Amino acid sequence: MMSAKGEAQLLRMLTDQNPWWASGRVPDVLAPPFRRKDFYVLRGGLSTERITAVVGPRQVGKTVLLYQTIQDVLAADRKNPRNVLFLAMDFPQMQTGGGDAVTAALEVYSERIVATPWRELKDTCYVFLDEIAKLPDWDRILKGWYDRKLPLKFVISDSSNSAVRHGIETSLVGRCDVQLVLPMKFVDVLMFHEGREDYNDVSLSLRKAFAQSVEKGSPDGLLRALRLASGQLAPFERRVKSRLQQYLYTGGYPEFLRVENLNLAGRRLREYVDLIFARDLLRFFDVRNPRALSAMVGLIADQTGQRFDYTTLAKSVNLSPQVVREYLDYLESVLVVTRSEFWTKSRASRVRKQRKLYMANAALANGLTGNVGPQVLHEPSYFGRLIETVVADHALRLLFVMNPGQSPELFYWRNYRGQEVDIILRLGKRAIPLEVKYQEQVTPADRRPVIDFLNEEKSAPFGIIVTKDELGASDNIVAIPLFLFLLLA
Repeated sequence: MMSAKGEAQLLRMLTDQNPWWASGRVPDVLAPPFRRKDFYVLRGGLSTERITAVVGPRQVGKTVLLYQTIQDVLAADRKNPRNVLFLAMDFPQMQTGGGDAVTAALEVYSERIVATPWRELKDTCYVFLDEIAKLPDWDRILKGWYDRKLPLKFVISDSSNSAVRHGIETSLVGRCDVQLVLPMKFVDVLMFHEGREDYNDVSLSLRKAFAQSVEKGSPDGLLRALRLASGQLAPFERRVKSRLQQYLYTGGYPEFLRVENLNLAGRRLREYVDLIFARDLLRFFDVRNPRALSAMVGLIADQTGQRFDYTTLAKSVNLSPQVVREYLDYLESVLVVTRSEFWTKSRASRVRKQRKLYMANAALANGLTGNVGPQVLHEPSYFGRLIETVVADHALRLLFVMNPGQSPELFYWRNYRGQEVDIILRLGKRAIPLEVKYQEQVTPADRRPVIDFLNEEKSAPFGIIVTKDELGASDNIVAIPLFLFLLLA
């Protein structure tokens, strides 16, 4: 049983972390007014009984999303403010209490704040547990509470995707829905700066047209939607492209939405990677050579979008190919690196081919290489890889939306001449070749690899080339300016 002193300390901590119990609202500094698209997904998930798990890399705004959801619950549902509990699991008192600290907090909350036995509650209580994996046995504790079928809706968050998924697979199978939160997409950044919902409307219309074109096997509908969107955005195109340039430097990290000091942004991005190493990789994985792992991440950042085989990469960082495979698994699990395999129907043939490796977010590549700023424009080879990395990131997000319930995967392809198609999107039984040519004019030679893929892969309805400014179609290939493709995703 908790001592009177311990209970008093815990009650003070709960009161400090839940200021809306007194004021009836979340302070604006915790829940800023701008709502990104992830907010509406999270808000919609509150209607289910299952635990909602919000996972994603560090510094992408997960805690802000929780606070904004709390504020929306208080305002829209006119909830008793005391029926919403927020707990930061990285708070020292929660960590020193071990896994039972959650139970202790909930018991004090029930007795002293709600002042009603759980079984007698008429309304649902919402319990938000931030950075849940900081506590041992969190999954077992939550399972116990969930299985009691009390009027409690749990929303949890953590920066370690692997730790949360391990907990779900171990104790919470069938009890938890996962929402992945990444740095903001380009459309979110535009809406933040411009304050216009038009961009979201354009995004949704383009995505709908893309899906219909894939289903019909013709790019005509997509091309019409692209031309309409281009006309709608014409008055704002200069501002959109200015935001795009900034996005290429610092990505969609909320911290940098108003930052003008790019040197500061570069330092902070490197600090993010250090935090991922210290708090995610070294804590949850068997990393026997942290220095070699760091060198591997630096190499991938510098060569993002390039092909690697395990043997060559292993030699570069003085590791065995088997350890390189393990380390890449670790980096993927914490959303630092993305792998792309060769497109072929033969799994055995695919395994023998080189992989393409991308930094999961282009801004991380910039931070690690010291290229956060206009200097990237003067390094054409790196800049080209950077553009492809941004496209790959948004392509994965597009797949996530269009293939619900499936883990999105990227592929690449090479023709018999050794020419590459950068990205292959697998949508159901269809394959869409996507080539990145961020240049003034797309030539017939640029289209050749995409045409070869269309001729060889009968499931491919049409191809896409992401360009700098060109919009049009020929040879069953749609040319899409970069800013419009990012809006489509």
